[in-house]
Amino acid sequence: MATILSHRGVPYNLRNLSSDARGIAERGLQSENLRVDYARMHLRGTDEYFALQLSQTASVRIGDPAAGPRRVTCTCEEFKKGQNTAMCGHIYWLYDGLSHIFHENDEQPVQSGDQDSVEQRFSDLHDAIGSRIEDIPDLLNLAWDEASEDVDELIQDMLAVFDNDRLWHDFGDEFYDSLPESKDLRFQELVVRGNLSVTIFALAQHDPIFRDRLRNAVTKDICADDFLTKLKRLSVTFLQRLDNYANQGPRFKAAFVHGCASSIRRIISEILDYRRSERAPLSREFDKKSAELVLWLLDEVCNHNKNIYRDSTWREIEDEDPEEERDCNLFTNLISDPSPGYRGQFFALDYLEELPAPAWRHLLNELERLLHRLAEEEAGTRYLNKLRDLIAQAQAGEQLYEDPEEMQSPTSPADQWRHIQPIAGPSTAAAAGQERRSTGEGRPSQRRRLE
Repeated sequence: MATILSHRGVPYNLRNLSSDARGIAERGLQSENLRVDYARMHLRGTDEYFALQLSQTASVRIGDPAAGPRRVTCTCEEFKKGQNTAMCGHIYWLYDGLSHIFHENDEQPVQSGDQDSVEQRFSDLHDAIGSRIEDIPDLLNLAWDEASEDVDELIQDMLAVFDNDRLWHDFGDEFYDSLPESKDLRFQELVVRGNLSVTIFALAQHDPIFRDRLRNAVTKDICADDFLTKLKRLSVTFLQRLDNYANQGPRFKAAFVHGCASSIRRIISEILDYRRSERAPLSREFDKKSAELVLWLLDEVCNHNKNIYRDSTWREIEDEDPEEERDCNLFTNLISDPSPGYRGQFFALDYLEELPAPAWRHLLNELERLLHRLAEEEAGTRYLNKLRDLIAQAQAGEQLYEDPEEMQSPTSPADQWRHIQPIAGPSTAAAAGQERRSTGEGRPSQRRRLE
């Protein structure tokens, strides 16, 4: 490849270099692990020259009269092995960095990577380097980010994808206590041998370039899809625990109806909180998938419309059955007769009300099927009327939202989606977060785990 991009995005033409020299140039130009520890101006007679100490025990000197015709030299072994006739990776790295700092145009032209061009460039930059010699380390060194809560949540979201069970907020105190620190702000000190996830987390915390590249691979869509998949798997687990309790009795006491209902409610709260966060993709696809998950949950709750104590084979070893029907029946607890603290809310339907109509119009047939089923299951007049209203409003708005491309000023699919508002006012459960994307208020604790 004759032309390459450096890690700073500057193009270089290496056509005139030998194969070995081209390898050295590529390694230096694309290195992201070098730092300038300090930069000094020196005098040799009446001539000024500059010494820049790099982190890898190499000192690059620019304009040293003792070097003869060479305008730039390095103390590293690679440079010495070239018998002072070639460049080393340190010089190319510095060449790229200084060219980036002192370029005059917004668009940087293709730079030549041959020895004469590099020497001439350093000579041309002599005065500019001298005027800012004390600032060179700060200008050249890669940015070091301090840890912040927003960045931590972003990294948690990405790394959760690589864990079969962990959700984005399941990185607890023990994990954070295991993160390495670097007093000298060196990325090498963030490497924890034998622990890849901690190493990646620490590097992503402090290296914005690494974090951005990780995000380019582990996108919002990938994270959101993983999140919804795990929430569905958790829901299945909660329902299975309840079934185990109904079938086998008291040794599964942790799965009482009330506990299962609380866990299922929390699943939907998790989806809503995630959707309002800046980590979630602002897209129709996420809303569609989340709507499908919520309706699947509603259907599963209908499947559990039964008193788990009635006709049980182990009933004689239980002291006594709960007095409240809602403590015996998941459907009753969530839909037909919820606990006082949840009255005025509509399980699953409140979440649909948050979404733009196109997100779940493809589920209208499923909603109508559920409406008939909920009526048979005696969900209650208020709940049935709420579902009828949602179906009617979605049908009435079908033409309004039929073609998002006809909306004014859409610049991307995400912007098109942003202009579509929910078909109904925010629900009681969501009144604290009317904006689709909050600024962080009302987010779940990042270290709370669904059990």
